[in-house]
Amino acid sequence: MGEAIQQYDEQEAEKLFQQGLAGCGLVESELIDLKKGDGRKKVIAWHIRKKTSVRVGWITQRLKMGVISKFSCSIRAVEESKEGLLWALKNKIKS
Repeated sequence: MGEAIQQYDEQEAEKLFQQGLAGCGLVESELIDLKKGDGRKKVIAWHIRKKTSVRVGWITQRLKMGVISKFSCSIRAVEESKEGLLWALKNKIKS
C-alpha cells in the first residue's frame, strides 16, 4: 500500500509541477538554463512540497535545483515572503 501512496503522490506532484510551470510562464526545457535558486523554481518547489509528500530529491531533480541541502532554505524563503517576487508568485500559484 505504501508504494501505491508514493505513486499517487508522484502523480499529484507531476500535476502540480506542470501547473506551476504554466503559472510561472515557463516550459520545462527552460529550467536547465535558469539559476538553481531562481524564484520561480523556489515557488513551484514550495507548492509541491506543501501539497504532497514526495521526496525532496524528486522535487530538486525535476526542477533542476541542484543540491538537496539548500532546499529547506528555498522553501523557507517562499514561506516567509511577504512582498516582492516570491510573494507575488506564491499567491499566483496558490490560486
